[in-house]
Amino acid sequence: MSFTFAVYAYDPIQKAYFQCLTGTDAGELHGLLEKNGDHLNVSVADDASPEVQSPENYAFQIGVKPRASAQLVTVAPSFSEKVTRSWGLKVAE
Repeated sequence: MSFTFAVYAYDPIQKAYFQCLTGTDAGELHGLLEKNGDHLNVSVADDASPEVQSPENYAFQIGVKPRASAQLVTVAPSFSEKVTRSWGLKVAE
């Protein structure tokens, strides 16, 4: 599968949300859907999260394993700090 994503966190000092986790390889990552037995590892909460009331937000979880190729993700522990990390491995032939 090919996908893009962004996870946001709130910085109370800057009083702004920022992307704390996102893919960086041309905006798209490539992976394989993970399974739990015979079922795909995907779930959505039945109830909305109480943390953000408008718009309603529901917890969503999906298991994705990286394809056997080097890809990059950006991890930002704060509003002003960003680190690039590898996701997936390049397989030697």
